Amino acid sequence: MSPGAFIFKKGPNSTGLTVVPVKFQEEIILRYHGHKLAGHLGMAKTTSQIKTRSYLPKMTRYIRTYNTNGLICAKRKTHGSCKALLKMIPVSDLIWKRVAMDIMGPLPESDNQKKCILVIMGYSTRLVIATAMKDMTANTVMRKFIKHVVLTEILSDQDRAVEKFNKTLGGMLTAHVFEEPQKWDL
Repeated sequence: MSPGAFIFKKGPNSTGLTVVPVKFQEEIILRYHGHKLAGHLGMAKTTSQIKTRSYLPKMTRYIRTYNTNGLICAKRKTHGSCKALLKMIPVSDLIWKRVAMDIMGPLPESDNQKKCILVIMGYSTRLVIATAMKDMTANTVMRKFIKHVVLTEILSDQDRAVEKFNKTLGGMLTAHVFEEPQKWDL
């Protein structure tokens, strides 16, 4: 076999998986976990993404070690950070009829003078719109909101789905701008 040849393994649904040599495993994990578009989303999601395309010997153990020893991931992990009691709200049957929204911030001021993020989530689809803002005034929030959404019902703050997404978004932003915190809105 030539040095540049690939080896394939039969995967789920008879798809072919590329068998990744040990010397390339860290690069694969970096692409599916550490890349700025991957978002450092944790072991289960990283493993799931890699399993659909590649086979890494002892993959789960290697990814666990990579995630546990990663400085960026270790610094951003938080536990029990929810401040308010959350209540269940019935799911809407119409797209964008009901949304939940929250403001993340204040954040370190970005190069574009942005200090917070307005997060809007459609209840029936869980589609999220996140837009950077210079301040948290009612005027700024409404201008951003009206620019992005037309609906009949608004829920603000203390919504379980938006709070959960905010935690994920915060982790992704932290990992993405670890070395340059002022570039979080780019």
